[in-house]
Amino acid sequence: MKKIILSLIHGLLKFMFIIFLRVEIRGLEHVPQTGACILAPSHLSNLDPPLVGSFIPRLDIHFFAKEELFKNKFIGAFFLFVNAFPVKRRATDRKSLENFLNLLNAQNCVLIFPEGTRRKVGKKPIAKKGLGFFVAKSMVPVLPIKVENTNNIFFGKIKMTVGEPIYFDKSNNSIKNLEYQLISQKILDRIESL
Repeated sequence: MKKIILSLIHGLLKFMFIIFLRVEIRGLEHVPQTGACILAPSHLSNLDPPLVGSFIPRLDIHFFAKEELFKNKFIGAFFLFVNAFPVKRRATDRKSLENFLNLLNAQNCVLIFPEGTRRKVGKKPIAKKGLGFFVAKSMVPVLPIKVENTNNIFFGKIKMTVGEPIYFDKSNNSIKNLEYQLISQKILDRIESL
């Protein structure tokens, strides 16, 4: 039953994005149909999670969401239903870290923004170490996703471009000698190049 309702929510969101915001999507063929992966989109506005979540053709996408969104019982219940889970942003939240890795171990997709928060207009994109930590611990493919104009919806077409998966492998030293923040920045640089 949950899958049917999630499919309806995704379909409704897609319809609204296409009709009202003229969304253009490219690269969905790069999304693996099954198996664990990390979705790593750029982040310009609050529209980004529903945009990415509705167009990526999988129902097993899970999201980090700031814990403040769960304070209202009804809104919190809705976020839990659509696979968001709360995270404390100002401190190390071990429960959320474990939850994230458990979701990947269960072969789900998990979305995390490389910058950790919305990018301010005119600011250089700088990644936080969180994404790099999860890549190093899980070794699952990362899908770079460039989102454009969600912070400027009335003056331009919204675009979402999914790049080819990025693979890191401990055996070939592509990750062993990198710090978490550098891994995150490499992924963010790939996103920016899409």
